[in-house]
Amino acid sequence: MTLVKQRDIYDLLIKGVERSARTSSPTLVSLSKRISFADPLSFFALQRDHRFYWEDADGRASICGIGETYRLVAEGRNRFAEIETKRRELFQHAVIDADADATATGPLFAGGFAFDPDRPKTPLWQHFPDAELVMPTFMVTRAEHTWLTINVLVDQHTDPSQTADKLSEERDRLVQQASVATIAGQPLPAFTVTEIAADEWKRAVAEAASSIREGVIDKIVLSREIRLSADRPFTAGEVLRQLREQQRNSHLFAYVKKENCFIGASPERLVQKRGSEIRSACIAGTAPRGKTKHEDEAIGEQLLRDKKNLHEHKLVVNMIGEAMKGVCTQVQLPECPTLYKVKNVQHLYTPVAGKALPDTSVVPFVGELHPTPALGGWPQRQAVEKIREMEPYERGWYGSPIGWVDYKGDGEFAVAIRSGLLQGNDASLFAGNGIVGDSEPESEYRETQLKFRPMLSALGGEC
Repeated sequence: MTLVKQRDIYDLLIKGVERSARTSSPTLVSLSKRISFADPLSFFALQRDHRFYWEDADGRASICGIGETYRLVAEGRNRFAEIETKRRELFQHAVIDADADATATGPLFAGGFAFDPDRPKTPLWQHFPDAELVMPTFMVTRAEHTWLTINVLVDQHTDPSQTADKLSEERDRLVQQASVATIAGQPLPAFTVTEIAADEWKRAVAEAASSIREGVIDKIVLSREIRLSADRPFTAGEVLRQLREQQRNSHLFAYVKKENCFIGASPERLVQKRGSEIRSACIAGTAPRGKTKHEDEAIGEQLLRDKKNLHEHKLVVNMIGEAMKGVCTQVQLPECPTLYKVKNVQHLYTPVAGKALPDTSVVPFVGELHPTPALGGWPQRQAVEKIREMEPYERGWYGSPIGWVDYKGDGEFAVAIRSGLLQGNDASLFAGNGIVGDSEPESEYRETQLKFRPMLSALGGEC
């Protein structure tokens, strides 16, 4: 990988073509420049078939990519290692002009992973492989400044002049269109909601709780689905705008493949890597928000003392803490949880931090941490097997890592909860609960209803 500083994309293309001729293989060329264009969400609103959006819960970075320059795909249990190997291979000979100190600029891949690669595929998730991360052709990043990145793959036969002209024209057209794009005030479609096997889900909760009391397993997370049917297609850009307004302190994500958009606002960071700094979060244990400040504080205090939720949270803390100790140094893990409050619910929360080993990418951390007990259960293998047996549908990318990784190995992945899959006029929304020995089916069912609210509200339903 070569980092250079050049005048424009033409100079980089010449270097890339020369590099490709020497290596006899395609070469990635990437240029990032600061621009005055402000909001990546306007870029996302351009309605291209292949695009993604990411906004971190800290409000420090938002990213939108359009088009596809390179795609990483892997299937099966070894998907994390395969993705990392392919990522490193692509960047080995790349020609890159980027500010190495700027967040989420330069060439990066964005996408996600399936929850369980051993689960048989269903039509709902047929367009989403076990692992897929895409490098966009054009990308806008807003962090410390606003940047536009162009990524292109060249070979020894590429004409630098023609390619530079084509990329520059398309870049200028996209920026112009985005500068006048409307991302506010678009009407939301009306829709009906259909419950999917709610009674069967409650029976599964009772069965899981019984198994836990008998010592078969410590915890299992059971999720369920509801389906929406609208009078016209859902618009991903407007849904994202609603989520950004309504679900502060959450990671926003959207991954679009033609008529399919996996979208959500997750409160749960799986892992973030910036340089040698590694951060994760343990989020498990849920209660509603109060209608008044006093009621909200009282509910929060009760959650901090609730034995069921504390036990559930402790399983997550133990697992993530041990996983972090295995892949990094100087792990910092507070002894007691605090509260993490989002619009509709509040959670028990314990942050985790550590130092990454040299030349380490964020991707191996993702593989080590997924699935945490917050989305799978514990012990991990037995819990995933139980989920496969007891849930009547394929989770696909729900409850899985979604995020981005760049050419330096830095990046961030969230756990894809509070999410839904939009498909034209239809949508499937997902929510799950951690089941322990004293879980009660009706109470767990009501909690999933709370967890559906963020997406239902963003889609235009009652909050």
